[in-house]
This record gives sequence, structure tokens and C-alpha cells, in this order.
Amino acid sequence: MRLMFSFGLMVPLLAQAPALRSELDRYLTRLGNGLAKRAKGQPFPYSFALFDDRRAAALPLAGIPAFPFHAEQGELGEALAVTGGAVFVPLRLMSAVESEAELAAVLAHAIAHIALRHPARIENQARPDVPEADLLVRARNLELEADELALRMLAEAGYDPAGLVTFLRKAPRGQTHPSPEARIKVIEQTLQSLPRRAYKASTGQFEKIKALISRLPFTSSAPPPR
Repeated sequence: MRLMFSFGLMVPLLAQAPALRSELDRYLTRLGNGLAKRAKGQPFPYSFALFDDRRAAALPLAGIPAFPFHAEQGELGEALAVTGGAVFVPLRLMSAVESEAELAAVLAHAIAHIALRHPARIENQARPDVPEADLLVRARNLELEADELALRMLAEAGYDPAGLVTFLRKAPRGQTHPSPEARIKVIEQTLQSLPRRAYKASTGQFEKIKALISRLPFTSSAPPPR
């Protein structure tokens, strides 16, 4: 199965609670747009939205160029970066992040994939004459490239780029990613090259958003996110 066709199925978050969904999406949009201003290259019309990844339903993304969404049931996923600028954030991930710096790191990584045109690049390389193993190696290299840009975006926006390290320490292993340990080693080298500064950026809304998520109804058979 080619990389860009392995995202699984998604459903909109809480269709029965549009006001709550709107508030969560506005928060992600505010945070994401602040980071996207620091992305290099051609600007994209970025958009940010939360989705319910606790259960599968009838909104497949198969065939849409994006960078990977491989969260298995019960695992911590990552934001899905879709070519053209859309970023989708899994509910389980939102429940798992422990600081706004971690969440900003997840968004910055997804934005970096889009800014660097990774979805289109990997789609163009997914040809019958390219062995699957070679494609996976290229995908892993693009992950490291996105990490580097994300770190610089975070620092410029005033968020502690070390938030990417704390997030990766609890991220699952994926076949299209370098191991978390390998990524952290490279990230820590990049962190040493960044100017030393105090990172104090904050929307002031993170705790409120976490409280809202903790009160979401769980109607599927999946356990609530930890």
C-alpha cells in the first residue's frame, strides 16, 4: 500500500455539538495560523480542524495526497497534513498533549510537511518502478526535514521547540517514520544551533481547551483517550 493511501477513515468531531466543535477549531486555527506565518516557501491557505479518531466511519481520505496518519486504535496519532494547506488534528492526540508547546510542535510539524510540499513530493515518487522500501526511506528523510523546519518555526513563534521532544517521547513507532529515539537525537542537535531565548508564547486558552475535551461525551466502544 502506498504511503498516501494509508490514512484510514475519519469522521467529523461531535456533529451533535457544533458550538463546541467550532470553539475547538477556532483555538486550533489561532494557534496554527500563528505558526504558519513562520513557514517558508509559497504561502498556503492553511486550515485547522479537530476530528474524532476514536472510531472509523464513512469519510475515507484514500487517494488524497497527505502526509501520514497511521494512528491505530488506542494509539497516539499525529496531525494529518493534507496537500494545499489543511491540517486535521486527532482527538486522541489533543487529549494526550500536556502543554501548548507540545501541541504547537505537532501543528508546526504538520505545517512544515505542507510548506515543504511533502505530500505532493511523496505522491510523485510513489510509482510502480519505485520499490516500497525505497519509498519508506524517502518518507523517513522527509520526516526529519519537517522536524528541522518545525523547530525553527516554533522558536520564531516563541514556543519552546523542545516541546517536539517531549511529544515524541510518547509517540508510537510507525513504519514511515524514523524511530522516536533517532528523531530526538537529530532534533537535539538542531536545538543546540538555535539562539538561546526565553520561550513565553501562549494563547492563554490551553487549559480551557483541555478541560472542554475532558468533558466530551464518549459514545463509541473505544475507551476515552488518556
